[in-house]
Amino acid sequence: MFCKKCGSEIKNDAKFCGKCGESVDIQQIEEQYNKDLLVSKETSENDFTLGCFIFALPRILILIGIICFFFPFMTVSCAGENVKITGTDMIFGDKEIVEEAEDYSGDDESIFNWFVLLAGLCAAGALIKPKEAGSASIFLLIFRFTAKWYYKLGDSRLSELDDVIQIEFGFALWLAIILFILAAGIGIIFEGDNDSG
Repeated sequence: MFCKKCGSEIKNDAKFCGKCGESVDIQQIEEQYNKDLLVSKETSENDFTLGCFIFALPRILILIGIICFFFPFMTVSCAGENVKITGTDMIFGDKEIVEEAEDYSGDDESIFNWFVLLAGLCAAGALIKPKEAGSASIFLLIFRFTAKWYYKLGDSRLSELDDVIQIEFGFALWLAIILFILAAGIGIIFEGDNDSG
């Protein structure tokens, strides 16, 4: 608050200007108090809105990444037939897809995949601590680059099938990986800000 006569700064509880001795107007004190209160309220509302957005954004990205598990992670093509396998199929199994796999190989095949399961568990846990979403993306990348080995498509018994069986990895897999990396990055930055503040 400033003196109306000389413009010097006056303490909030002062009744007179320390420089010129002018008495302080009570109405001026009330106006200044209301003004300061309004500015403080607007600042706290803006901080709260930004905080909510930063808190929610990585979790939204993780949720979208989890939804990607319901879409094809890979397509296996053999003898003109295409089998689309989702992330949830690899976690919970799918009887029809397993039966089709048995028809191709004659073995009791399973489409369950540990790497996809671990990715799903990490993604679910990352809803609490978003910076842990990076683990989900790492497991999905491991799945992507070991799928042929994991499902024994490079096995010597099946080497003659290498040219016949083709695997294509779906957009949902790559989207989930990207979303989990973004969520982890935002989570690390946000938690870093909290630690320093």
